[in-house]
Amino acid sequence: MKILKLIAITAIALSLSLNAADHPAKKGFMAHLKAVKASVPALTPQDLMKWNKSGKKFILVDVRKESEVAMGTIDADNALKITRGYLEFSGILKNQLPIDKTIVIYCAKGARGALAAKVLIDNGYKNVYNLTGGVYAWLDAGYPIVSAYGTLKKVPDSETGLEQ
Repeated sequence: MKILKLIAITAIALSLSLNAADHPAKKGFMAHLKAVKASVPALTPQDLMKWNKSGKKFILVDVRKESEVAMGTIDADNALKITRGYLEFSGILKNQLPIDKTIVIYCAKGARGALAAKVLIDNGYKNVYNLTGGVYAWLDAGYPIVSAYGTLKKVPDSETGLEQ
């Protein structure tokens, strides 16, 4: 019985130490992501709203998963939903994203958007931007999203009584 307890304690300790340590692949990927974000042109939520209001022509591409898209999307005249996993196949190979158009990519927080924008740039697209901070930054800036429930905006915690 003591041996089983010792084995269980050792296994738990080993598991915790492995999870606590940074995996080499994680460090490499985080460095890659940082470089990608630095290399891709960024567009702030405020700039995107100005573009939207001014009538500037662009294609807004939401690369989030369907379950994330259900929470709501940014409204634009020319908006597409192409999940990050299908960007190369639907966007490029099926020509849903014309190479000569201005494209703005967004995701939840900006990382997948940057990676998606980099893929397009690497494949010859010239006018590609990533929405800095994704849809969460858009909401934090006070801008609306559209969902099956209508147009929604983030309400400050101070107005909900949820402030802590």
